[in-house]
Amino acid sequence: MRSAAAILFLLAVVASAGAASALGLEKPPVVAGAATALGLKKPPAVDVVFPVDPRGITLGRFAALVYSLSRNVRLTCAGVSSVEQHPDKGGRGVTYQLVLTATDARGNTYTYRVVVWGIPKTKQWTLLRFKRIN
Repeated sequence: MRSAAAILFLLAVVASAGAASALGLEKPPVVAGAATALGLKKPPAVDVVFPVDPRGITLGRFAALVYSLSRNVRLTCAGVSSVEQHPDKGGRGVTYQLVLTATDARGNTYTYRVVVWGIPKTKQWTLLRFKRIN
């Protein structure tokens, strides 16, 4: 029964390739595993783009607030341009590296490299580094 289903699947793929060429499309649609099943080369790997981490702006605001309170300056988070996350070796916490744009009390905008460590879904967060890069 499986072989009959495989043959029908391959026929559907070949039929769609013929339909694509009849419609004038350059490349036929590729079904995952169909190229290998037909003995053809594998399709090229596609880069996967992950969505922006929603915690980025929250962590940026947290970092600006903690830095402002510890240094007695007024910084406001204007945006986060990059977020990288790295799990800890222990497995509980996550280290976030951010590139943060913040505005001071005079209206000057600066960019900072920020490192925040914390345990997701808790309130245990620590600002490890807050360094101006421009």
